[in-house]
This record gives sequence, structure tokens and C-alpha cells, in this order.
Amino acid sequence: MVSLAGSYAQPRLLQQSGALQSLCAPHDSALAPLALAWTAVDYTKLLPGDALLVCAALLGAAPAQAPGQRGARAPAPVKHDTIYVAVQSPPPSVTVEAPSDTPTIVLGFAGALLLLAQLWIMKRQTEAMDKQTTLLAKQTALEEQQAAWRRDEALGTLYRMAFDLAEEFRKANVGIFDSIPANYDTHPRQVLRQASAVFAPLGNAFVMAVNQAGMRLDEYFLAVERYNRPFRQQARRDGDVSVDNQADYTSVQSIRGIIGGDLDLANHQIPPELRWKYSDGRDYSFRSMCSQPPPMRDSRE
Repeated sequence: MVSLAGSYAQPRLLQQSGALQSLCAPHDSALAPLALAWTAVDYTKLLPGDALLVCAALLGAAPAQAPGQRGARAPAPVKHDTIYVAVQSPPPSVTVEAPSDTPTIVLGFAGALLLLAQLWIMKRQTEAMDKQTTLLAKQTALEEQQAAWRRDEALGTLYRMAFDLAEEFRKANVGIFDSIPANYDTHPRQVLRQASAVFAPLGNAFVMAVNQAGMRLDEYFLAVERYNRPFRQQARRDGDVSVDNQADYTSVQSIRGIIGGDLDLANHQIPPELRWKYSDGRDYSFRSMCSQPPPMRDSRE
């Protein structure tokens, strides 16, 4: 009977001892040494009453140690340096697309068209310049031909005028007692009045020389007019010749030779290959053609 009770009572004691151990076990981390002593007691071997006494003793000792331990200064908190790392967001990604070749192709095609247009324009300009050069050459040749025509015309006018003037001067081949049947509007006089325009193709030196001959020709006809004045007044022809009339006659014959010399000077301003000459190749001598011939027989004889 007793043994059965004892065997029955032991499991209950174990349950009570475990419950008491779990109830009385210190839960504060500061009572770690007391917890080691607490766990070292085998409560299964103690009676319930003894186990309560041990638990009370241990719980009584716990308050005596706790104040001493609580009075101790808590360790200073450890300060750690904080490093702030700035985390930058990555730059936005830019997707570069391959450039299109269309503008390049269009510009190349436009440049080729422009080059072709420029070449075409240059070709047309070259053709136009060639035509203009050809026309200019033809115009220059025509102008040279016209200049040669005007020069030849001036030369022909000069020599015709010189021969006509020599013929006019032959009218003065009279004696001192005869009047001179001069033609005051003769063709050579009209030509020499316009010598600057007519003989311009022969050059400036020629024009100066022939103009001088024209001025002398005017003096010649003035001298002829003075000489012929007494004959127009029906003066006596009894051989009484005044001194003034004789001077006018001498002046008329002298001016004839001077005008011939002016024409020779003008003739030498012409290039030798263009001059008119005698059949034997000698130049014309206008002085000898215009001058008075050798002394004639006196009209009174």
C-alpha cells in the first residue's frame, strides 16, 4: 500500500518540482550566477516542502545581490562614426541612332546637278566667247580693210590734187605784161580747205604739211588777185609797169615753188611702199611741177 502510494506520489512530485523550477527560475540576465546555482539543485530528490524552502532561500538571496549590481555604472554607449555615402543615380542612358544617309545622298545628287549645270554654262560661255572672238577678228579685219581703203583714197586724192594744182599753176606762165587767168575756186583749193578730214588716214605729220600747203595756196590766189587788179582797170600797156605790179608778179611766181615744196614735204610723210612714183621709180617732184619754167621770151620783143 505504502509503496504504491510512494510510486504514485513521485510523478506528482516531479511535476510540482518542474513547475516550481520554472516558476522560481530567475529571468533577469543580471542574476546569471544565481541562475547557475538554481539549476544545480536537483529538485526531484527534494520533498515539496523542502523544495519550497530552497526556492525561498534563493529568491531571498537574489534581492541582496541585485542592488549591488544595479548600483554599478552602466558602460558608456559605444559611438560609431557614421559615414554617409552619397549614392548617385546612374546618368540617363542616351541611345544614339545611326545617322540617316538620305540627306547626304540628296546633297550629293544636288551637288552633282549643280556641277553639271555649271559645266554646261561654262561650255555655253566658252562657245559665246569663241563666237565673239571670231566676230571681233572679222570686225578688226574689216576695220583694217576699211582703213586701207580710206588711206588709198586719201593717197589718190593727194596725187590728183597735186597734178591739178600743177596744171592750175601753168596758167601763171605768162609774161609780166599779161594777166593770169586763174580759177579761184579750183578743185585743189577746195580739197586743201578740208585737208584735216580728207587726209586724216595718212597721219598727223602729213596733215600738218598739207595744211601748210593749203595756207600758201590761199596766199597765192591773193597775190594773183593783186597782180590782176590793174588789168581789170584797163591800165595802159605801153610798157610802163609799176614797181608794185612787178612785185606782185614776183610773189606769184615765188609762191608757186613754195607750195610745190610743201607738197614734197607731205609726200615724204607717206611710207615709201605707198608713194606714187614715176615710171623709173623716182618720187614725184612737186616743186619742179609747180614752179615757173625757165625764163620765157619777153612779151615786148
